[in-house]
Amino acid sequence: MDKINNSLIFGAGEFGKLIHRLILSNNKSNFNIKGFIDEDFSKIGSKVNDLKVFSSLEIDSEFIKQNQIKSIIFAVRNNSFEKVILQKKISQLEKKTKLPIIIPPDLNFWINNGLDMTLLKNRINYDDFVERGVIDFENSELSLNFNNKTVLITGGAGSIGSEICSQLVNFSNARVAIIDISEINIFKLKQNITSIDQVEIFLGDISDIKFIEKVILDLKPDFVFNAAAFKHVDICEKNPTSTLRNNALSAFNVIDICLKNKVKNFVQISTDKAVEPTTVMGLSKRLVELYLISINKEVDFNYIITRFGNVLGSSGSVLRIFEQQLSNNNPLTVTDRKATRYFMSIYEAARLVIKSSTFNLGTKLYVFNMGSQKNIYDLACEFLKNRGIVPEIQYPIKIIGLKKSEKLTEKLFYKDENILQTIENKLNIIGLDKFKIKTITLKNALKAYLNGELELHQLFKLIDNYE
Repeated sequence: MDKINNSLIFGAGEFGKLIHRLILSNNKSNFNIKGFIDEDFSKIGSKVNDLKVFSSLEIDSEFIKQNQIKSIIFAVRNNSFEKVILQKKISQLEKKTKLPIIIPPDLNFWINNGLDMTLLKNRINYDDFVERGVIDFENSELSLNFNNKTVLITGGAGSIGSEICSQLVNFSNARVAIIDISEINIFKLKQNITSIDQVEIFLGDISDIKFIEKVILDLKPDFVFNAAAFKHVDICEKNPTSTLRNNALSAFNVIDICLKNKVKNFVQISTDKAVEPTTVMGLSKRLVELYLISINKEVDFNYIITRFGNVLGSSGSVLRIFEQQLSNNNPLTVTDRKATRYFMSIYEAARLVIKSSTFNLGTKLYVFNMGSQKNIYDLACEFLKNRGIVPEIQYPIKIIGLKKSEKLTEKLFYKDENILQTIENKLNIIGLDKFKIKTITLKNALKAYLNGELELHQLFKLIDNYE
């Protein structure tokens, strides 16, 4: 048997009691449950299954040391809490105890599939699914560029934006500010970043020109990272006007305001879906790429594009979808057995975005080295195995078919994009001098579409002319 794992169960309700009985009945289990934690005052101090129920306030470093606690099993049913409160509780436990938090499957999963101790596993580590060495840079390499600088991140409470924010706060003494339209994402950010008091927060919409101009005038940022965008392909496809207004026109306006106010460094977060786009989301990102390319010879500043593939663990990413499907006891869904995508972790993506902003080479396109594409069906199988489940035998994977505008595979480069330089096998720098595009052409075409004077297919055709 493995070394004894002294654990506490958070949740002294029926689910917690069930997990405790499961552990007791399994001879191969290495869990030794020392007690329960609950926030229901009527339960605190009582006994459940002959074990004491503690308040979370009692679980401090001294308690953990004395009882040699190694982990906490989070036994609260998914529908017992609002999702945000549930995530907050888990984050608070992790921060307070510095212990691994073990998340069991939802009770309905066990009811339908049978009780199995192998499913008591730590929370998923998304980095485990990136099949290459982790891309990283030393903090000291990066901090010198940001110390005593002011940084503004639009979409700063989203997946990528919040990670950029977190890293900058952790390794530099930069003045960091974020803009985000989502109050709930800002709430989550405040729960998850320890030094949140160092971050200035603006709740607002970057499509509001007066708002964004006032923020930039007041802050006078040295760096602007534009991470604000709608990114869920299906939703964007059904809402093309809103997507193009939010992702493209708003970005055009932010770029113009940065230029007007002589902001020296601007970083646009792009995507591999901008290469030969077939979706509205990809189109919106390509339009912004072309807009930045069009100002290449007009400015002396460091206005760059960073392009990369899917980010594992970001909101709406495939692994998050798999987690939700498993939690709800629904089949994992895959579009096609041959579908592949590029993947990297949130940490890596943010790290490379930050690093790209420091080269001061003028307007350039930085394409991240993503390694090889990963088969999505294989990823679904790996995910289930990671949870201790045999794919297809113990749990189904459903092939649902590619949607009309969906690609089987993605590309990172256009065929005529020439790599000028590769940095540490991590960043490919693409020259943009050959392109001859006018910003006014792009802006007028986009506005014509938004005003109903141009069809969507005509916008796609416009960008085809610049491949």
